[in-house]
Amino acid sequence: GGGQASPPPPSVEEDCGKALVAFGKVRGHLGSDKKFKKAVEILAGMLGTHLSKRTAKAAFEALGAAVGEGCKRATDPAFRRDLFDLMRAALRKGCKELLAQEGSREAALLDSWRMATLTTNALLNDDTFEFAKAAKDVMVKLEGLGSGPHTDDQEVTESTGAALCSCLQLLQSRYMFSWAKSSVDMAYKVLNDPKKRACFGSHRDKVEDLINSMAKRKATGAGQGKSDGDTGYQTSGFQHGKKGW
Repeated sequence: GGGQASPPPPSVEEDCGKALVAFGKVRGHLGSDKKFKKAVEILAGMLGTHLSKRTAKAAFEALGAAVGEGCKRATDPAFRRDLFDLMRAALRKGCKELLAQEGSREAALLDSWRMATLTTNALLNDDTFEFAKAAKDVMVKLEGLGSGPHTDDQEVTESTGAALCSCLQLLQSRYMFSWAKSSVDMAYKVLNDPKKRACFGSHRDKVEDLINSMAKRKATGAGQGKSDGDTGYQTSGFQHGKKGW
Protein backbone atom coordinates (compact mmCIF):
# COMPACT_ATOMS: atom_id res chain seq x y z
CA GLY A 1 0.00 0.00 0.00
CA GLY A 2 0.94 3.64 -0.19
CA GLY A 3 1.50 3.80 3.58
CA GLN A 4 -0.02 7.29 3.75
CA ALA A 5 -2.23 8.08 6.74
CA SER A 6 -5.75 8.64 5.59
CA PRO A 7 -7.15 12.08 6.45
CA PRO A 8 -9.49 12.21 9.45
CA PRO A 9 -13.13 11.75 8.57
CA PRO A 10 -14.96 15.07 8.18
CA SER A 11 -17.27 14.16 11.06
CA VAL A 12 -14.46 14.89 13.57
CA GLU A 13 -14.06 18.42 12.21
CA GLU A 14 -17.81 18.81 12.13
CA ASP A 15 -18.24 17.58 15.71
CA CYS A 16 -15.53 19.94 16.92
CA GLY A 17 -17.17 22.86 15.12
CA LYS A 18 -20.55 22.01 16.61
CA ALA A 19 -19.04 21.71 20.10
CA LEU A 20 -17.37 25.12 19.78
CA VAL A 21 -20.69 26.66 18.74
CA ALA A 22 -22.44 24.93 21.65
CA PHE A 23 -19.92 26.23 24.21
CA GLY A 24 -20.29 29.73 22.75
CA LYS A 25 -24.06 29.51 22.95
CA VAL A 26 -24.15 28.33 26.57
CA ARG A 27 -21.65 31.05 27.46
CA GLY A 28 -24.10 33.62 26.07
CA HIS A 29 -26.93 32.26 28.23
CA LEU A 30 -24.80 32.42 31.39
CA GLY A 31 -25.06 36.21 31.33
CA SER A 32 -28.77 35.99 32.10
CA ASP A 33 -29.91 35.42 35.69
CA LYS A 34 -33.07 33.81 34.39
CA LYS A 35 -31.30 31.24 32.20
CA PHE A 36 -28.36 30.77 34.56
CA LYS A 37 -29.42 27.61 36.41
CA LYS A 38 -30.28 25.71 33.22
CA ALA A 39 -27.17 26.97 31.38
CA VAL A 40 -24.91 25.85 34.24
CA GLU A 41 -26.44 22.35 34.15
CA ILE A 42 -25.91 22.16 30.38
CA LEU A 43 -22.29 23.33 30.70
CA ALA A 44 -21.56 20.76 33.44
CA GLY A 45 -22.89 18.03 31.13
CA MET A 46 -20.91 19.32 28.15
CA LEU A 47 -17.65 19.11 30.13
CA GLY A 48 -18.25 15.37 30.16
CA THR A 49 -19.30 15.01 26.52
CA HIS A 50 -17.79 17.85 24.43
CA LEU A 51 -14.47 18.65 26.08
CA SER A 52 -11.33 17.99 24.05
CA LYS A 53 -7.98 19.71 23.45
CA ARG A 54 -9.58 21.74 20.68
CA THR A 55 -12.63 22.85 22.64
CA ALA A 56 -10.82 23.43 25.97
CA LYS A 57 -10.37 27.19 25.44
CA ALA A 58 -14.07 27.70 24.63
CA ALA A 59 -15.04 25.55 27.62
CA PHE A 60 -12.74 27.51 29.93
CA GLU A 61 -14.22 30.80 28.75
CA ALA A 62 -17.74 29.48 29.39
CA LEU A 63 -16.66 28.43 32.87
CA GLY A 64 -15.28 31.93 33.50
CA ALA A 65 -18.59 33.44 32.38
CA ALA A 66 -20.41 31.17 34.85
CA VAL A 67 -18.23 32.18 37.80
CA GLY A 68 -18.51 35.83 36.77
CA GLU A 69 -15.89 38.56 36.48
CA GLY A 70 -13.87 38.71 39.69
CA CYS A 71 -15.81 35.66 40.97
CA LYS A 72 -18.93 37.84 41.23
CA ARG A 73 -21.44 35.03 40.77
CA ALA A 74 -19.49 32.57 42.87
CA THR A 75 -19.49 34.95 45.83
CA ASP A 76 -23.26 35.44 45.57
CA PRO A 77 -25.13 32.87 47.71
CA ALA A 78 -28.00 32.87 45.18
CA PHE A 79 -25.75 31.26 42.55
CA ARG A 80 -23.21 29.44 44.68
CA ARG A 81 -25.07 26.16 44.87
CA ASP A 82 -25.49 25.81 41.09
CA LEU A 83 -21.82 26.60 40.61
CA PHE A 84 -20.78 23.99 43.17
CA ASP A 85 -21.83 21.10 40.89
CA LEU A 86 -20.31 22.79 37.84
CA MET A 87 -16.93 23.27 39.51
CA ARG A 88 -16.92 19.69 40.76
CA ALA A 89 -17.40 18.58 37.14
CA ALA A 90 -14.64 20.92 35.92
CA LEU A 91 -12.16 19.67 38.51
CA ARG A 92 -12.64 15.99 37.72
CA LYS A 93 -9.47 14.27 36.62
CA GLY A 94 -9.31 14.40 32.86
CA CYS A 95 -11.36 17.61 32.70
CA LYS A 96 -8.99 19.69 34.80
CA GLU A 97 -5.93 18.67 32.76
CA LEU A 98 -7.61 19.72 29.51
CA LEU A 99 -8.97 23.01 30.87
CA ALA A 100 -5.78 24.28 32.47
CA GLN A 101 -2.19 23.12 32.25
CA GLU A 102 -0.41 22.97 35.58
CA GLY A 103 1.32 26.25 36.36
CA SER A 104 -0.60 28.23 33.72
CA ARG A 105 -2.61 31.39 34.42
CA GLU A 106 -5.72 29.32 33.58
CA ALA A 107 -4.77 26.96 36.43
CA ALA A 108 -4.40 29.94 38.79
CA LEU A 109 -7.84 31.25 37.77
CA LEU A 110 -9.39 27.79 38.04
CA ASP A 111 -7.99 27.47 41.55
CA SER A 112 -9.52 30.80 42.59
CA TRP A 113 -12.88 29.62 41.19
CA ARG A 114 -12.48 26.39 43.18
CA MET A 115 -11.90 28.44 46.36
CA ALA A 116 -14.92 30.64 45.65
CA THR A 117 -17.25 27.66 45.18
CA LEU A 118 -16.00 24.43 46.78
CA THR A 119 -13.93 25.88 49.63
CA THR A 120 -16.67 28.33 50.65
CA ASN A 121 -19.12 25.43 50.70
CA ALA A 122 -16.80 23.41 52.96
CA LEU A 123 -16.47 26.39 55.31
CA LEU A 124 -20.24 26.26 55.83
CA ASN A 125 -19.94 22.63 56.86
CA ASP A 126 -20.81 21.54 60.38
CA ASP A 127 -18.38 18.64 60.05
CA THR A 128 -15.40 19.92 62.04
CA PHE A 129 -12.90 17.88 60.01
CA GLU A 130 -14.17 19.26 56.68
CA PHE A 131 -14.16 22.78 58.13
CA ALA A 132 -10.59 22.49 59.43
CA LYS A 133 -9.41 21.12 56.08
CA ALA A 134 -11.02 24.03 54.20
CA ALA A 135 -9.62 26.57 56.68
CA LYS A 136 -6.15 25.14 56.13
CA ASP A 137 -6.67 25.42 52.37
CA VAL A 138 -7.40 29.15 52.85
CA MET A 139 -4.34 29.60 55.08
CA VAL A 140 -2.05 27.92 52.51
CA LYS A 141 -3.49 30.11 49.75
CA LEU A 142 -2.91 33.24 51.86
CA GLU A 143 0.67 32.17 52.59
CA GLY A 144 1.29 31.76 48.86
CA LEU A 145 0.15 35.30 47.98
CA GLY A 146 2.83 37.37 46.28
CA SER A 147 4.78 34.37 44.99
CA GLY A 148 4.41 32.29 41.85
CA PRO A 149 4.43 33.19 38.17
CA HIS A 150 1.15 35.11 37.97
CA THR A 151 1.54 37.75 40.68
CA ASP A 152 1.37 40.59 38.12
CA ASP A 153 -1.68 39.24 36.34
CA GLN A 154 -4.56 41.59 37.15
CA GLU A 155 -7.31 39.06 36.43
CA VAL A 156 -5.71 36.39 38.62
CA THR A 157 -5.17 38.94 41.44
CA GLU A 158 -8.79 40.14 41.35
CA SER A 159 -10.25 36.66 41.13
CA THR A 160 -8.05 35.30 43.93
CA GLY A 161 -8.74 38.36 46.11
CA ALA A 162 -12.50 38.00 45.69
CA ALA A 163 -12.40 34.28 46.46
CA LEU A 164 -10.24 34.77 49.56
CA CYS A 165 -12.42 37.61 50.89
CA SER A 166 -15.43 35.30 50.62
CA CYS A 167 -13.56 32.60 52.52
CA LEU A 168 -12.32 35.02 55.19
CA GLN A 169 -15.82 36.36 55.72
CA LEU A 170 -17.19 32.84 56.22
CA LEU A 171 -14.30 31.90 58.52
CA GLN A 172 -15.08 34.90 60.68
CA SER A 173 -18.78 34.03 60.83
CA ARG A 174 -17.85 30.64 62.33
CA TYR A 175 -15.64 32.12 65.03
CA MET A 176 -18.27 31.73 67.73
CA PHE A 177 -17.87 27.95 67.67
CA SER A 178 -15.06 26.78 69.93
CA TRP A 179 -14.04 24.07 67.40
CA ALA A 180 -13.50 26.71 64.70
CA LYS A 181 -11.46 29.28 66.65
CA SER A 182 -7.91 27.99 66.21
CA SER A 183 -8.41 27.38 62.45
CA VAL A 184 -9.81 30.89 61.98
CA ASP A 185 -7.00 32.46 64.04
CA MET A 186 -4.34 30.67 61.99
CA ALA A 187 -5.75 31.96 58.70
CA TYR A 188 -6.12 35.55 59.93
CA LYS A 189 -2.64 35.50 61.45
CA VAL A 190 -1.13 35.29 57.94
CA LEU A 191 -2.71 38.68 57.21
CA ASN A 192 -0.54 40.36 59.87
CA ASP A 193 1.96 40.64 57.03
CA PRO A 194 1.25 43.86 55.09
CA LYS A 195 2.83 42.29 51.98
CA LYS A 196 0.03 39.69 51.94
CA ARG A 197 -2.65 42.34 52.39
CA ALA A 198 -1.21 44.22 49.40
CA CYS A 199 -2.00 41.23 47.14
CA PHE A 200 -5.79 41.66 47.17
CA GLY A 201 -6.06 44.15 44.29
CA SER A 202 -9.29 46.14 44.46
CA HIS A 203 -10.38 43.98 47.43
CA ARG A 204 -7.73 45.55 49.66
CA ASP A 205 -10.25 47.69 51.58
CA LYS A 206 -12.53 44.72 52.05
CA VAL A 207 -9.75 42.62 53.57
CA GLU A 208 -8.71 45.49 55.88
CA ASP A 209 -12.35 45.73 57.05
CA LEU A 210 -12.43 41.99 57.72
CA ILE A 211 -9.18 42.19 59.73
CA ASN A 212 -10.56 45.10 61.78
CA SER A 213 -13.90 43.44 62.48
CA MET A 214 -12.05 40.25 63.46
CA ALA A 215 -9.85 42.20 65.92
CA LYS A 216 -12.96 43.87 67.35
CA ARG A 217 -14.71 40.53 67.66
CA LYS A 218 -11.80 39.10 69.65
CA ALA A 219 -11.44 42.19 71.82
CA THR A 220 -15.12 42.30 72.77
CA GLY A 221 -15.54 38.55 73.04
CA ALA A 222 -18.14 38.66 70.26
CA GLY A 223 -17.27 35.08 69.49
CA GLN A 224 -18.84 33.89 72.72
CA GLY A 225 -22.29 33.00 71.40
CA LYS A 226 -23.87 36.41 71.79
CA SER A 227 -25.99 37.95 69.08
CA ASP A 228 -23.70 39.56 66.56
CA GLY A 229 -24.75 42.92 65.17
CA ASP A 230 -21.91 42.90 62.65
CA THR A 231 -23.34 40.29 60.35
CA GLY A 232 -26.94 40.52 61.45
CA TYR A 233 -27.61 37.02 62.71
CA GLN A 234 -28.27 35.46 66.10
CA THR A 235 -25.27 33.25 66.63
CA SER A 236 -27.34 30.53 68.25
CA GLY A 237 -29.39 29.96 65.10
CA PHE A 238 -26.67 30.26 62.51
CA GLN A 239 -25.27 26.76 62.58
CA HIS A 240 -28.69 25.17 62.38
CA GLY A 241 -29.70 27.47 59.53
CA LYS A 242 -26.76 26.46 57.37
CA LYS A 243 -27.12 22.71 57.79
CA GLY A 244 -27.74 20.83 54.59
CA TRP A 245 -26.80 23.78 52.37
